[in-house]
Amino acid sequence: MERMAETGGYAVFLFPQAIEALGDAIRPFLSDSPMGAHIACRDVDTGGALMQLGVLAQGSDGGEQRMTLMLPASMVRLVVSRAADPKFGFGPRTAAVAPPSIVQVPGTPAEVASKEPEVGAPPADGSTRSAGDA
Repeated sequence: MERMAETGGYAVFLFPQAIEALGDAIRPFLSDSPMGAHIACRDVDTGGALMQLGVLAQGSDGGEQRMTLMLPASMVRLVVSRAADPKFGFGPRTAAVAPPSIVQVPGTPAEVASKEPEVGAPPADGSTRSAGDA
């Protein structure tokens, strides 16, 4: 039996045909998001033909009540971990800005000192001696 549990829980996405087949029975458990309708649950058990989803629901007394939904595994499209990391989720994201890189400008002392002399070029010390003179 595979048991997955995490403080952030899971978002379980069902196939559209599954939502249609389950009808009004599943609608109270569905949450909407930009990625589509899903079931927010605390834990998921994927062992066997039925997936068990641990959810928190509102009881008849108005308080939270833990429930287990059992669905055929073939109805589940995707299970996504909702990590406790605030940067993870289904909301809009902002791109991280990379720090500016250091650009070496041609002709600066660091580049000139590391350059190998070109064949046939005059010596760097300014003398007029050629490579063939000895």
